[in-house]
Amino acid sequence: EYVGRLEDHEVSMLAWLEPPFEDHAAVNPVLRLRVTVAARTRRAVTLRFRGPGPDGGLRMAVPGGWIDRPRSRIYHPTFWSLNPWGVVGVDAPHALALASSWPTAVAVDDEWVDIVVARNARRERAFGFLPLLATPAAGDEPDPVVSELAIWHPSPSGLDPAALSRTARAVRPALSTNAPFELDRTDMEIAAITAAPSLDATVLRIRALSRSAIGNTVTLTVPSWIDTPGAWIADARGRRIETGDDAAPWVDNEGRLRVLIAEPYTTIVLPYRSWTT
Repeated sequence: EYVGRLEDHEVSMLAWLEPPFEDHAAVNPVLRLRVTVAARTRRAVTLRFRGPGPDGGLRMAVPGGWIDRPRSRIYHPTFWSLNPWGVVGVDAPHALALASSWPTAVAVDDEWVDIVVARNARRERAFGFLPLLATPAAGDEPDPVVSELAIWHPSPSGLDPAALSRTARAVRPALSTNAPFELDRTDMEIAAITAAPSLDATVLRIRALSRSAIGNTVTLTVPSWIDTPGAWIADARGRRIETGDDAAPWVDNEGRLRVLIAEPYTTIVLPYRSWTT
């Protein structure tokens, strides 16, 4: 465990090893990391460690499949989106697989791997000073952020994208360590949790992990400060989708929120409860 200051940032980091999962015997021991840090304004905090070297490419999960990416493109370093897994050095003797509890970004060069663990930026800037007309990533987050990572060396057979997805689901840190939301099904997961101040709500994205999961209903456990009956389905940009009564979220007899998962990704808006009424 490490607690201290790094360039005016208060940092707490805990690292530990876990043995391979019994149902994934080809996986080497998993290194777990939990980093707590608050990024200063216009700063991103990254976790840096040595990679597998200059050999091999970068393979990453994308919605609906996977893609092989170059280590850099236009910018150096180039940060690629990481959600939920990525592999550095696919063709190298000792590839390195990564999984994160939150959607984040990773950059790779011939020696180092950098993973973003906290970010506090009001507006995306090119070259550190030129504001972009489009804002692909922005948001204020002055409070401490907890990021959890899993790092392991996959076996040669474990580099198959389908095998990587199965292993990543087994070793990936749970989002419930960061927020009190839980699902009652193992074939679905919470892919993202976002605060939406303009809606006075929290936005969740639920991902179906298999085709057979689509069309099923999941029970969502939410904290007491969520107005459960006020939940509604949205598109990827947070705009309300008009659904019929059979597709809208509903509350069962035990007060639990039930959501029909009709697409590979389902976005649900959870308004905050009003304590004045």
